[in-house]
Amino acid sequence: MFDIDASELRYAWDRTREEAKVEDAHFHDCRHMFNSRLVQLQGVDLYTVKTLAGHESIKITERYAHHCPSSLRPSVKALDDYYNTTTAEVVNV
Repeated sequence: MFDIDASELRYAWDRTREEAKVEDAHFHDCRHMFNSRLVQLQGVDLYTVKTLAGHESIKITERYAHHCPSSLRPSVKALDDYYNTTTAEVVNV
């Protein structure tokens, strides 16, 4: 996909990190953030993230896709909007 040597990428990463004066950052952190943010902030499903990340198994993707409580609220609200919480009747059908 990209025509870049691994050593060139490592050099660019290290140089950028040093210039930004960031000590505790690893290239793999970018991969983790990419995957986690797709799920948490954009609601992208795990199978799409798996494909984008090139993972062989969904289990690998699950390691990166950590949910924070605020990312779960829209799903709960969707159920709340669908059901009348006092009568458990379906609404908005």
